[in-house]
Amino acid sequence: MEALSNHHGAYFCGHDHMYLRGTISNGRGQIVPELVIGTAGGGNYNYAPFNVTGYTGPNTFTVDKNYGNSSRPIFGYLLITVYDNNTWIGKFRGFQYDTFSAGKPLNSGPIEIMDSFKR
Repeated sequence: MEALSNHHGAYFCGHDHMYLRGTISNGRGQIVPELVIGTAGGGNYNYAPFNVTGYTGPNTFTVDKNYGNSSRPIFGYLLITVYDNNTWIGKFRGFQYDTFSAGKPLNSGPIEIMDSFKR
C-alpha cells in the first residue's frame, strides 16, 4: 500500500459485475484508490457494503461511487489519462439499459460520463 500511495498509484481489479470506486486508507494519511471495473458481458451485481466480524487491521475502505443494478444494468469502460508529473485523471463512461430480461438488453441509454476523479 505504501508504494502505491507514495507514487500516486491505484489498485485496479475486475470480474465483479459492477463499477465501484473506493479508497483504502491505512490510518497514517496514506490512501490508495481502488477501482473495480467489471461492467461488460453479463448483467450487474447489486452492491451492498458489509462489515467483517473480527477484523482488527488498520486499513479502512470507503466507497466513493458505485454502479451496480441487476434489473437495469450499467455497462461501460474506464479511461485513465496519466500526465508527466505523475498525476492522473479517470473517467468512467457508461450507459444504462431500461430493461434487462433473460440476458437480453432492451432500450439502452446514451453513453455518458458517469464518474470522474483525479489523483
